[in-house]
Amino acid sequence: MNWTIKAGFGIMVILIVFVLLIPRNSAPLLPLSPQVNATIFETNPTFRWSGIAQELLIDDNPSFTSPMRFYVAKTNSLVLEKPFSPGTYYWKLKGKQESGPWAFTIQGKAGLEVEKSDLGTLLKNTGNVDLSVVVEAAKSGITGALIVPAGKNRLLPQIFTKNVEAKEHES
Repeated sequence: MNWTIKAGFGIMVILIVFVLLIPRNSAPLLPLSPQVNATIFETNPTFRWSGIAQELLIDDNPSFTSPMRFYVAKTNSLVLEKPFSPGTYYWKLKGKQESGPWAFTIQGKAGLEVEKSDLGTLLKNTGNVDLSVVVEAAKSGITGALIVPAGKNRLLPQIFTKNVEAKEHES
């Protein structure tokens, strides 16, 4: 398919000058997610932005004294494999210009489910923080403590598997 544009010389010059004066890749770098100053529970947030960036920097210090650096020239989003711990983080983008920093906070969330199965009693940490669980065998009075890492499961030793109850305690 062929296109022919007929225009007077003046219009053509204005069009060419206009096209040549628009800087390429000059769209502002704007955060889309996590939203600015958002509080989230997700420990693997998806970083999304508009504009063309070369580098994404993330740090737990607003001065970016020891940032994690990611080359992002061919994308507008990134999900990190390693989860973040609860806390406040800062991120910024570098391209032709630098944008940010923007802050977001990952809120700690505790959650424990108890599930009985043929294998025994399974403790499921449904939160994003490690849990310290104290268990007691009702008849023998034997107590034990175990750590259930965030998002993981632990099988209780057999001695603690009868009449299991989950009780929330103030720490």
